[in-house]
Amino acid sequence: MLTLHTNTKISDTNGKATTQLTGYDFNSYCQIGSSFFACSSVGIYKINSGNKYDTSNISSVISTFSTNLGFSALKRLRFIYLDVETTGQLKITTYADNVLAEVIIVTPGKQGRQYIRVSHSRASKGCYWSFKVENVAGCWFSLDILETLPVFLHRGRG
Repeated sequence: MLTLHTNTKISDTNGKATTQLTGYDFNSYCQIGSSFFACSSVGIYKINSGNKYDTSNISSVISTFSTNLGFSALKRLRFIYLDVETTGQLKITTYADNVLAEVIIVTPGKQGRQYIRVSHSRASKGCYWSFKVENVAGCWFSLDILETLPVFLHRGRG
């Protein structure tokens, strides 16, 4: 019997990226051809679908730390730029000084690698910003670059 209550860390040796899966009680994970396999102390398992786990979509999230973007002034974000490869929609959540600023659903113009510019509301301002990028409906994505275009408000420190 395989119990699913632990975390598994996965490393992509080609792209030098790591991720963490919750609920996978495996100590090894690999891809052979187009099939994915996971190993534990009780056996080897073939993962039947790349974006499903127990018939539920697999949620993928990338969260950044809070940053003042190198300047202590208050700022608004004008645009967010993503260099991303995806098979579906992404959800971008922004936080200004640890308060929810905006939630944006991005629908890429195509599948595969692309550079996307996303407009951000001018209503929020803050000194420290953080970002969360999530998949929608279990789509696969790989984020290489997240950049912003801040507008500095020289009205004091945040």
